Amino acid sequence: MEKLIRRIVIFLVRKRLGLKAYEGFQFYNQKSKTDWYMFTDDEVLKVTYNDHYICQSSVSLNWLLDSKCKVHKIDVSERTVMLSKKKIFTGEK
Repeated sequence: MEKLIRRIVIFLVRKRLGLKAYEGFQFYNQKSKTDWYMFTDDEVLKVTYNDHYICQSSVSLNWLLDSKCKVHKIDVSERTVMLSKKKIFTGEK
C-alpha cells in the first residue's frame, strides 16, 4: 500500500511540473548546471553528469510543490550520458 501511495504522489508531482517519467529536468536556480534530475515511477533521481553517477535525490517534496520551484526540461539525448533502466535501478556507474 505504501508503494502505491508513493507512486501516486510522484505521479501528481510530475503532472504539476509538466514532466513525464524518465524525462530529464533542471531547476532554474540550481548551482551545478551539469547535474540534472528525473522522475521514475516512484522516486526522484539525481544524475551527476561529470562522473556519470546516479543516486536518489534529496530534493524535498515540499520544494517540488512550492510555487517558487521552476524547472526546465532538458534533452537527455544531447548529453553524452546514456542511461538504461538497468543502470537507473541498480545504481551502476
